Amino acid sequence: MRRLFGCLSILLLGAALLLALIIRGPGLDQLPTPASLEPLISTLMQTRDGVSQAQPLQPPAQATLVAGQLTAVPKTPTATAEPPTATPEPGKVALTVEVQAPPGMPADSVIDGNAITLTAHASNSTQTPAAGPVYFSLEPLGAGGVLIAQCEIEVAPGGEAACTAHAAADGWAWQDHARVQRRKVHASLIGYDASTTLEVPVSPKPVVLVHGFTSSAATWSGWTDPEGFLPQRGIPGFAVGDGQFGIQPMDTGVFDQPRTPTNSIAENAESVARYVEAVRQATGAERVDLVAHSMGGLISRYYVSHLMSLIERKGLSTAPAVNQLYMIGTPNAGTPCAIPPATLGLYPPATAQLTPAYIQRLFNPETSETRGVPFFVLAGDPVQDYAALVCTLVPTDVFVSVASAAGAVPVTAETMPVRHGEQTKSPAVFTTVFKTLSRDPAGYPIPLPTAPASTPPEESNLQVSLMDSGTLARDGATTVGVTVDDAETVSFQLYAPGQDVEMSIMDAAGQRITTDAAKEAAGVSAAVGEGEGPTATQGFKFERPKAGRWQVILTPRAGAKLDGGFYAVAAFLQSDLRLAVEAPFPVVRAGEPTPIRATLAGPVALSPVAVTAEVRDRRGSIVGEVALFDDGAHDDGQAGDGVFKSEWTPGEAGLYTVAVTASGEGEAGNAFQRLGMVAIEAQ
Repeated sequence: MRRLFGCLSILLLGAALLLALIIRGPGLDQLPTPASLEPLISTLMQTRDGVSQAQPLQPPAQATLVAGQLTAVPKTPTATAEPPTATPEPGKVALTVEVQAPPGMPADSVIDGNAITLTAHASNSTQTPAAGPVYFSLEPLGAGGVLIAQCEIEVAPGGEAACTAHAAADGWAWQDHARVQRRKVHASLIGYDASTTLEVPVSPKPVVLVHGFTSSAATWSGWTDPEGFLPQRGIPGFAVGDGQFGIQPMDTGVFDQPRTPTNSIAENAESVARYVEAVRQATGAERVDLVAHSMGGLISRYYVSHLMSLIERKGLSTAPAVNQLYMIGTPNAGTPCAIPPATLGLYPPATAQLTPAYIQRLFNPETSETRGVPFFVLAGDPVQDYAALVCTLVPTDVFVSVASAAGAVPVTAETMPVRHGEQTKSPAVFTTVFKTLSRDPAGYPIPLPTAPASTPPEESNLQVSLMDSGTLARDGATTVGVTVDDAETVSFQLYAPGQDVEMSIMDAAGQRITTDAAKEAAGVSAAVGEGEGPTATQGFKFERPKAGRWQVILTPRAGAKLDGGFYAVAAFLQSDLRLAVEAPFPVVRAGEPTPIRATLAGPVALSPVAVTAEVRDRRGSIVGEVALFDDGAHDDGQAGDGVFKSEWTPGEAGLYTVAVTASGEGEAGNAFQRLGMVAIEAQ
């Protein structure tokens, strides 16, 4: 009772004092105040004249979770004069990125050149919508990164959203021609402080290698062996015909079987097409790089133009299965070196399809479409002047001139002083090709050559004279007679695969020149050429040769046991006496007469001159022989004008080679012989 009475007394006293303050007049505040009431009166006096001057009392503390621990923090006071206006702690927009391979492709890494899907995931913990473009790049955009794709995204307050974009991983495996194991993919939401980075494993696209004439996949061993050029740089390499995937290899001829037919360019291109598809399937690569040597470049061109797959890629334009084609020593305008073996029916039909007559009149017009694939060429130019084994324009790699390799089709071309047979073995050649294979993202898209295809200069002043072929004598020497007329130079070339013989020359004056003697003789040079076997090719070159009957002598080397093997001899002259052969209609109908025309020009007595044509089918078999006339009665113009004409009728569809031989006497009475040829496609 005593405690209750005390509390009531305090309340009554407080009320009395409050009433006294309200009604007291001036000076009342001067009255003495009991010391025990001063704190209470001081607080009440702070509300005077209706103006609040009181400082709020601190509210009791509340608990909040910080970093997993309960921590006491002050409560936010609640104002009484207005509705609550306190702002919560600001949120943020967060971003993550995902890289996905196309369905059916490896998901653990990106293959250079493959299409990919980029997905940006955004979360928004703010109270306002977030929207804008998401930019994808391989480096931060502010640090020199190149935009590779973008998508639009919109995220509601407190929500999440995603957007996708599509890109091609072109060049991702390389930077400044150095191998890149992983790529950093950056994503940024423009207008917000939201970005992220993802590291992606990357591997190079495969390289498919295509061999050339009388060759095989083994020619690329320096590129594909475990310690070869490609494995050393982490590039998967595959050579057509290497026995993988069960694909039928190409057949471009067997070196020591010259009479055995080969596949055609089109048939070999089908092998390339199947092989490329097998490589794509085995590796998961959408696209490959093609590298081809010699005739392999023509085969690859046919594949690209007629057989290559086009890749449909979601969100991107259609892409060719071949990223780029690099041709090394390819006769894109043909090579005159193929005329002698084609005329003799050797390696049919491959040799016929390597001649300028076939390439320029039949192949190039029908195989001109690149279908978006950029072409590159490396042409060999070690021979700058006519030499003992040169059968093309110069500069040349011996068998293919720079004009042929770099002409006829739009290409980006380089030259290097490497001979034809050394090109697939040369580290310098690989280094040059590698610069194109290892282009980084800045090198894409690969520019297509803009220069129009050029027509290579005529090789007309390099004329083919007599060719002969046969079987080497098993005992003793084999002698071949050759008629030489007035010429700037003449070169004799022997082809005797695998036969261990020594070539020498007996000139028109009866002087015998051996390889050793040629080293000391003025205006004479000798050389042993390229190929397999102990002989391969040999040649002699003579400047200002004496007109008359020459002899090519083939003698077994000491201790050699000849097996009666095959040989062929050809003579090439630089001469003003020229024979040009043409078929006005290179594509004809089987069963219909086909005109053949030959023009003989230069210092020649036009009568008597005998001109005949020998026709071989794609198997190298002789299927026709006709005489050509310059009598004014065979639609050949005026009699004696040097234009000879006749007709021949193909019995069935297929490729035919027509070899025309002209023989007679020149103005000085010297006997001559010239050879020209043309190719005809009967349909």
